[in-house]
Amino acid sequence: MRRIAWHRVAVPLAAFLLTGPGLAGCGSFLSSLSSASSSASAAHGSAPAQQGSSGQVDDLQQGNHAPMAPPSGFNCPNQSLRGCFKESQMQTYFEYVLPFIDKFYNSTWNGLPLPKNVYFIHDGAKIQEACQDQNSQPVTGNDISYNYCPADDNVYVGQRLAWLLYSQAGDVAPATGLAHEFGHNVQTQTGVPVPQSDAETLVHENQADCVSGAFLGWANDQHLLQQGDEPVLQRYLELISSSENDPNRTHGDFQERGGALQLGGERGITACNAYYPDNPIITSS
Repeated sequence: MRRIAWHRVAVPLAAFLLTGPGLAGCGSFLSSLSSASSSASAAHGSAPAQQGSSGQVDDLQQGNHAPMAPPSGFNCPNQSLRGCFKESQMQTYFEYVLPFIDKFYNSTWNGLPLPKNVYFIHDGAKIQEACQDQNSQPVTGNDISYNYCPADDNVYVGQRLAWLLYSQAGDVAPATGLAHEFGHNVQTQTGVPVPQSDAETLVHENQADCVSGAFLGWANDQHLLQQGDEPVLQRYLELISSSENDPNRTHGDFQERGGALQLGGERGITACNAYYPDNPIITSS
């Protein structure tokens, strides 16, 4: 497998100690940020989306089938994904990083099914999910989605939110978020209890952050990451963390999410069992 080196990520993982972000349901934070849009990217021969979609929605991965390769002739300079993509090319970005997340997943949980589909939702497009919101209304995935739906076992990634993470945090940020969503798939596959309250949801999200931290640790061991500036993950945390003063928050604040990333990154995936000690997500690593 071709090595892709991500620039500007904090390595060694001890650098995760930050003083100052799962991404499931995190699209709401975009309401306070720029809503700049761009034209949808051209299709790269990906599988069609499920019924109930409008606009361009591409399936980047179908179950355990190998994900597609980036378009022929596309190349990032210096084997770095930093500054290599425009918003209209974010699908290609995921075509680069998804195989690494798959490999981490398969090498960590031998035989555990990957998410059924990974849908990339282009700017302005929509797709109906099988999940429902807190008001029992159907969830519609759009270009600011970044979530895993256990009801249909699909991951939904919106182009606009992915671009915001890439452009405002750095090249490793969207991949870290996608690894978080795969963490929710692991929770579903291993029978982690479904949260019944905001406090339980917060624990659920922190464990998914721990899984994404373990992915970063694995990527570092595979020499896929480069030593660089710490602000990439710090900015990522700043973008997606919840306010510590929010009494009803369902996602961790800066310290909690940073601590979860650090736990998985430094101690490995088995450390993530600490969030549900009676229902481990892995028994060996």
